[in-house]
Amino acid sequence: MKKELLQRYFVAGSQNFPDLTLAEYEERIALIMKSGITAYQFREKILTCRLMKKEL
Repeated sequence: MKKELLQRYFVAGSQNFPDLTLAEYEERIALIMKSGITAYQFREKILTCRLMKKEL
């Protein structure tokens, strides 16, 4: 992997913007992507925690 792709690495999920609707969230992420990030990782921690609790 090229290191320059990770210069402005952004990680976020819906837990980072809890008060936004899906449309507002998508708009916010699009704006962030236009601001110059070089990589984006969607990380949904809330769903993961809920799924883990169901398995227990």
